[in-house]
Amino acid sequence: MGRRLVGRRGQLAYAAAYGLLPRTLLMAIEARPYAMSSMFAALALLLVVVYRRRPSWLRWVGLVLAIAAAMLVHLYAALPMAGLVAAAWFFTKGRRRWMLAAAGIVSAALVAPFGVATSRQLGQIGWLASEKYSLIETALVQSWAASRTPPVPEISDRVPDAIAAAMAVVAAILLIAVVVESRGRHLRRLAFALVPVATGVGILWIASLVWTNVLQGRYLTPVAPFFAMALAELAIHAQRRWIRGLVILLMVGSLTLFGFQQRTYAKASGTDYNLMSRVMRQSARAGDGFLIDPIQDWVFSYRGAVSVDPGAFSTLIDLAQPTKPPLDFAWAHDPPELNLAAQEWLPPRIWVASWHTRRAVYGSQLAELGYHSVYAKSGVPQGHTITLWEK
Repeated sequence: MGRRLVGRRGQLAYAAAYGLLPRTLLMAIEARPYAMSSMFAALALLLVVVYRRRPSWLRWVGLVLAIAAAMLVHLYAALPMAGLVAAAWFFTKGRRRWMLAAAGIVSAALVAPFGVATSRQLGQIGWLASEKYSLIETALVQSWAASRTPPVPEISDRVPDAIAAAMAVVAAILLIAVVVESRGRHLRRLAFALVPVATGVGILWIASLVWTNVLQGRYLTPVAPFFAMALAELAIHAQRRWIRGLVILLMVGSLTLFGFQQRTYAKASGTDYNLMSRVMRQSARAGDGFLIDPIQDWVFSYRGAVSVDPGAFSTLIDLAQPTKPPLDFAWAHDPPELNLAAQEWLPPRIWVASWHTRRAVYGSQLAELGYHSVYAKSGVPQGHTITLWEK
């Protein structure tokens, strides 16, 4: 798209802005629909550009399908898609503007039955209302990075948050500097890009501030192509050396956040998953058994520790779940409670992960079988203790 709008320089700027945007990088490492919604949003933007230049029915149908697909994989994408259609209508003249508006209407009609059928699922985000909304956290930090921090963060865990907030401030300064430097001229493409950003981000911000919290940073992913377009236009129009220095700062910040997002627990650090895998890597021996006290909960099973870092458990014996379960659920869940006394054989060394706030299951069984605890390592207050039992 950058090549069609600006030429080779624009091609590089657009590709770099979209490829290095922390929101894009973060969602690209998750097997969730947010990245796909961003992809379809980018495709819709490209089809708007090519249709405005050379309209055809094939491109019009493609635009309808791209907008519909973006909304089907993530309903919040309706907000930036509405902004895209509005911007396309405003910046286009003649019959083409009405055809672009019709594309938005038709795509909305295609998605409407799906939206009605899934309206009950809106309760899945009901928990957000109980969360205190922080504009700084969501608008500045999560909009850029969203690298989750542990329950008891160390100073180093706050570094990505500080970088993300700084990048948001730098981007705002860059926007103001370019607009002032250019005196508002030759910024039509920038204005075009900012309309979907305003509808896709601004509406959620306002709703969360004056009504109830309906926003998580990941919900802003469909806006990424338009935000990238705006950043690319700012980079292209930056003339003074210090303004170009702001662009370089954003690039350095993006690469730094990319490094933080590659950490094993960047996404799953809200619990002490890393406690058990760290203990296994440091102290376990090949052939040791391990058990995880089960809970009746469909989300918070500590089995996630095995899923997040399977390599730490590769030489151990999973006594309760010896074969890998099928991928039939979004979260790892506990197998049925095991009766250790009924087992034909148990290894002489068994590691047990038990909750601090729930009933211990396997520790008491092992004690009855003659095992005794020789080592214990505890995590956060609401987390777990990893205990080694030997016989």
